[in-house]
Amino acid sequence: MAPYHLFHATVVRIEDISPSFRRVAFTGEDISDWAHGGRDQRVKVLTRSAAGTLPLDLLGEADWYGTWRALPDEEKPPMRTYTGREFNFAHETAHGADEIVIDFVRHGDHGPASRWVGQTFIGDEVVLVGPSARGAGREGGIEFAPPASARRIILAGDETAAPAICSIIEDIARSGALEGLQPVDIRAFIEVPHDQDFLPCAFADHPRVKLSWLGRGDGEHGSALSPAVKNTVTSRVLHECSIMCESSCIAHSDSVQIDVAIDPFDFTEVDVDSEILWDVQPPSDSVDGPSCYAWIAGEASVVKGLRRHLVSELGMDRRSVAFMGYWREGRSEIG
Repeated sequence: MAPYHLFHATVVRIEDISPSFRRVAFTGEDISDWAHGGRDQRVKVLTRSAAGTLPLDLLGEADWYGTWRALPDEEKPPMRTYTGREFNFAHETAHGADEIVIDFVRHGDHGPASRWVGQTFIGDEVVLVGPSARGAGREGGIEFAPPASARRIILAGDETAAPAICSIIEDIARSGALEGLQPVDIRAFIEVPHDQDFLPCAFADHPRVKLSWLGRGDGEHGSALSPAVKNTVTSRVLHECSIMCESSCIAHSDSVQIDVAIDPFDFTEVDVDSEILWDVQPPSDSVDGPSCYAWIAGEASVVKGLRRHLVSELGMDRRSVAFMGYWREGRSEIG
């Protein structure tokens, strides 16, 4: 079976949880096959085309993506990527069916996906693309992968990354990693349009979790996030992180054997106007690896600046960071 599956889904619940966030729950006949893995697991949503059609003929097609790309513009349904916020089993829902929940950012009439979020209604139909229990399984579409040695987790992003950051915090807490003899410490920063734009996040008040919601107001994207991260994540913080265990999150040429494929001391600058900034490394089971792990996502130029701060200026081992440019200021939505 293919790693990812196309699910015919219907909107069953809509809730405005803040000025900028709308929570939408979907259900469908085969949603029980959804392999929800939490954390930052990706979900693609296909809505009706300009002609009003939904691509139900793509369901079950092996090369659905190729067929989708070949469709004429007026018949091509918009496709956007989001984070699956939660999965609720039938016995947990009022309607008695399994459901997948997504928190969407509402930002006006700036594209077909934004319009859909603002106009969707109970009973509206979509096609979701996600991991199948019989395919990629629960790990499909997940980039958050700290090494087993990590004792401090740094999370930062804008409103597009807020659902993922909250989900990551909850997953870490439920795994028991915040407790025990060597507990994990989480420092998270989320920049949102308004001070009231904070999402429900379980365990945010845990003593080992410090989550800062940063209202941007009339400022530019990153105007609140970048200084908050740079003023907090300093060389002193990385030093404190290093003494949490025997390893370090700083790359040292005399103590690190460089993998030619993953150089911890250098990275190629990405032109975010023409390229995708997506720098992630596979997880490591080694307990002797970096003790600090950073996950940064959001507007590409802001992420690029934070990447430079952590890796180039502070010397953080790039094998212990994940940087993802979810979108680019001034560029139309990309499927």
